[in-house]
Amino acid sequence: RMIPFGLSPGSPDLVGWKIVEITPDMVGMQVAVFCGIEIKTPTGRLRDDQAHWLQRLGDSGGISGVARSTDEALDLLSVRAIVAPTE
Repeated sequence: RMIPFGLSPGSPDLVGWKIVEITPDMVGMQVAVFCGIEIKTPTGRLRDDQAHWLQRLGDSGGISGVARSTDEALDLLSVRAIVAPTE
């Protein structure tokens, strides 16, 4: 039987934050950037609610995207800018 997990309907499979060093006037300080990665098989497709969640996260300054492999997930986390969801 189906067991629901996650923050809310459409929320990414993996969530967390990434510490990012910020502007010159704040040298040495760090901030946490919210990250959400949706895990899909090579042929898996995003549902509308998943695409919306990732888009909102990216629009809000978080790191978001779809990963179809471990390498793709690691690539997403190496980016310091908004990553738009892809299919």
